[in-house]
Amino acid sequence: RFLERRYPEVRLVGHSIGGVVAARATKGPALTLAAPHTHPFPADYALVAAYKRRPRIAADVLSISGGPRDTQVPDWLAKGDDVDRHVPVFERTFLSVDHQCALWCNELVVAVAE
Repeated sequence: RFLERRYPEVRLVGHSIGGVVAARATKGPALTLAAPHTHPFPADYALVAAYKRRPRIAADVLSISGGPRDTQVPDWLAKGDDVDRHVPVFERTFLSVDHQCALWCNELVVAVAE
C-alpha cells in the first residue's frame, strides 16, 4: 500500500509464482510471465487453499505464457479466473520460450516494453 501511494505509476511484473503474488498484491495493473494462475497441483491441499484464500485484487492482469517450450507452466495453467487477458509469448516473438527464458528473452523484453 505504501508503494501504491508513493509511486502510483509503478506496475508490478512477476514471474512464475511471483506473478500470482503480483496479481493479488496490487490494485493497479499486473503483468505476469509464465505464472500458474490455475493451481497446478490439486493434490497439494495447502497450495490449493492458498489459491482460494486470497481473491484477485489487481485491476487488470495480463498473463504471458511461454508456449510449447515451457513444460513447467503450460498455457492452460497461465489462463485462470484472475486473468483478464492471456497471450502466448510466440504471438509477439519468433519462438516460444522455456520457463526461465521468459525472464531474459530479449524479444519478449522488447515486446513488453512496447
